[in-house]
Amino acid sequence: MASTPAATAPLTASCHCGRVTFAIPAPPTKCNECRCSICYAYGVFWAYYTRRDVTVTTAGTGAEIKAGENADLSEYKRTDAAAAGSEAFYRCANCGCMTHWWGLGANASDDAKMGVNARLLGENAIEGVESYIGRC
Repeated sequence: MASTPAATAPLTASCHCGRVTFAIPAPPTKCNECRCSICYAYGVFWAYYTRRDVTVTTAGTGAEIKAGENADLSEYKRTDAAAAGSEAFYRCANCGCMTHWWGLGANASDDAKMGVNARLLGENAIEGVESYIGRC
């Protein structure tokens, strides 16, 4: 994906309470302040990677989450006409932080694009990162 530079150290980020974490292969080089109807409401700053490059885990299981929700992760499947059920957004069920989104159905392959909320990486990790306004 365009937002991943080569040969840098992986990063781990978490929601505010630490129950949901994600690991990404490298710091983002570009982030999207998405202006679609849902992302604008969430106020997130997306960095994009392929699903195979991101590991999402939760405190309750300690295992990698591949799809769906569990006790620590709440899922919202976008069903409006713009998305038609093709993507799901995830947040910590405890603190409410939006952590990531990924595609569903035909958009759920390991090569598919997904977004992680770069704001959870902390200010130092995203300081100076190129930002743009677009659609996820």
